[in-house]
Amino acid sequence: MRFILFFFALSLSFVNFAFDQPDAAYNVDSIVYRSSLADQEAVIHFKFIHLPTNEFRGGKMVPNAQHTITYSYTGLSVNQKVVLDQNQAFELKLKPGNYSFQFYYDDTYHEISTFDIEAKAKHKTFVSCYMERAQYRITAEKPVIYLYPSVPTLVDIKVNPVGAFSFTYPIYNDGWKVIAHPDGQLTHNNQSFNYLFWESTQDWKPATKELESGFVVKKAEVISFLEEKLTAFGFNSKEKADFITFWGPQLIQNERNFIHFMFNEECNEFAELEITPKPDHMYRFYMISMPLNDESVYLVHEQEIKPIDRSGFTVLEWGGTKITEEFIQFNKEL
Repeated sequence: MRFILFFFALSLSFVNFAFDQPDAAYNVDSIVYRSSLADQEAVIHFKFIHLPTNEFRGGKMVPNAQHTITYSYTGLSVNQKVVLDQNQAFELKLKPGNYSFQFYYDDTYHEISTFDIEAKAKHKTFVSCYMERAQYRITAEKPVIYLYPSVPTLVDIKVNPVGAFSFTYPIYNDGWKVIAHPDGQLTHNNQSFNYLFWESTQDWKPATKELESGFVVKKAEVISFLEEKLTAFGFNSKEKADFITFWGPQLIQNERNFIHFMFNEECNEFAELEITPKPDHMYRFYMISMPLNDESVYLVHEQEIKPIDRSGFTVLEWGGTKITEEFIQFNKEL
């Protein structure tokens, strides 16, 4: 949580926060006289727009009937929490004066900071707060590319990631130009490589099928599960070892994992590949994994894994990313 307490008096300047908020995050809609208020009383009515109507809980989307806002304002030394009413609103009765407010919902939304909203004596001020999604990024982790031509071949490879590269090896200079050998060895600038490596940070929104199909895998079954599925797809022993030694230690940190595989053209959601000369077969295999907590009842349709054809010039790429239940809640269609 980036919510920061206000520990200052009215006479002090307002704090600048590192977590940017969108323009027009709030608006003072109207100020209305209220004879029922005492001479030294004022009311500010806050209404929150764009909060989610559903949330991801226990492996499925459920209605979110109530929202809790954490707030603070000038002169208040301790953060307060309030459950919004059915109109997604709440009110504060204050002494007349100018106040700065800060509102926090959760880490998937921008905080809202206001400046010098007047609480006018014997008046009710109506303020709309527009809650906007914060940026939520993932990393396309260790996509590696294997090349298997029938004869030694000079190959040009270009990767067009949806986001920006965070690392490549060997160094990516507007593409890779390598001599690929039938046994999979690659020569680049007089050096030998087993595969080409890249990673990228990017925004990604999974489709519904990517959340509802796959497998739930217990910690003790991770290695045997990966061996079975990779063999079914057509990985050779070296490729399986590369994949399992990278992902296995991460998956066994969790008692259970949700795993979904993406194949071939589906992986264009992360990056597109351009390879010259054109391979006879190009296969892509990405794994989406998510740790499941003890309360999660995650029901999925098991995926079918079809074997690949390795005849002729064949390219294989594998990679993946890790997500969380909060990530799904953030991205799921509301």
